[in-house]
Amino acid sequence: MFSHRHSFYHFIAFCVLISIAGGILGSCALASSTEANVSARIQPTNLDTTPTATTTTNQGQQLLDRVSQRLNTAKTLQGNFTLTLKGQAIAGTIKLQQWSASPGKSRNEVTSSTLPQVTTGSLTVSDGQKLWQYDPTQKIAYVGPAQQTSSILTIPGRGQVQLLLNTLLSVFSTSDGTLVKNNASINGRETYQLHIVPQGSSNQSNTPTGGLDYQGELYLERDSEQPLRMDLNLSGIGPVSLNFDTLSLNISIGADKFRFSPPMGVKEELLPNTTNSNGDTLTLGQAQKQSGYHLLSISGDHSEYSLNGVTVLGTPQNTIYSLNYMKGNQTFIISQGKPLANLTGIPGQSVDLRGIKATFAQTNGIFSLSWTEKGIGIRIIGSLTQEQATGIAQLLI
Repeated sequence: MFSHRHSFYHFIAFCVLISIAGGILGSCALASSTEANVSARIQPTNLDTTPTATTTTNQGQQLLDRVSQRLNTAKTLQGNFTLTLKGQAIAGTIKLQQWSASPGKSRNEVTSSTLPQVTTGSLTVSDGQKLWQYDPTQKIAYVGPAQQTSSILTIPGRGQVQLLLNTLLSVFSTSDGTLVKNNASINGRETYQLHIVPQGSSNQSNTPTGGLDYQGELYLERDSEQPLRMDLNLSGIGPVSLNFDTLSLNISIGADKFRFSPPMGVKEELLPNTTNSNGDTLTLGQAQKQSGYHLLSISGDHSEYSLNGVTVLGTPQNTIYSLNYMKGNQTFIISQGKPLANLTGIPGQSVDLRGIKATFAQTNGIFSLSWTEKGIGIRIIGSLTQEQATGIAQLLI
């Protein structure tokens, strides 16, 4: 399961990846499903989410806990999902299928995509020992060791789709739930409507800095308590919804689903390491050696900043290194890579920094400071003021 801090890192990593071609990602919303198993073209009704006298915290939390327990202890999962992003800089719809089996087996397949960064037919497969990441447009299958996962809700892979799914699915295990309505209706189907927020923030005016900040609604079918739809407002992105077009647990899944043989004419290349021998994120030294160029980091003289490992994103041809930092309860990342260099079209304020021009921008409460130095793009992202971000930039060596 994800902690709030790891959810934040995965979510911001998704923002970094998805922003390569389109600048800072704006607000998102997912389109309704067209799969029949849950409902054809499920549309949310105009439901009042304001807590009322009928709001029941305990019952809502009990429902959420039961669903989380059932999902996290399931031995297999098969699902169909539809994602539609409607940001200011990027928009598109992704349909995908997911098969998971414990321990560590997974198949994530994009069946259609209108999003430029996500290719129709792209595939990530893990047999528990080996991981394949296939991009049909490049005719390359990247191969590496499988990522060890403790739950079938954790989708192996480092692409945009896997990062976003992991962020959304982690909400089942990291939320406080309050029952708003026990007779809500989605396209004629009776559902429980739960208002969900990060754990521990229900009775607080603000979520602790460094956690994944969100609030929204979760709809569970009354008869089965199966999730049908999740509508969230995610800090840094905006409205995001996930439709569960179909979802089956503990069914038999053939072993062939977790095998991959490269099609004719497709070559295999090694994925760069993303973890050390203990399964943790890379150390700065390991990432430095792998990158082939100097990674900027905060000087060791400033012990108030703690580096919690380096996350490697993308494929060998499109690699970004994200340094995960904390200062007290404040969480931020410093992402670096050639794909982030000389990006254009990013709205924001021009800032003089380290002898060059940088851009300070804001999207829904998440701030970024971006610049290019010696051919490498650098981006500091977090809940930071301009003064804080530029101060951190000046500490980089």
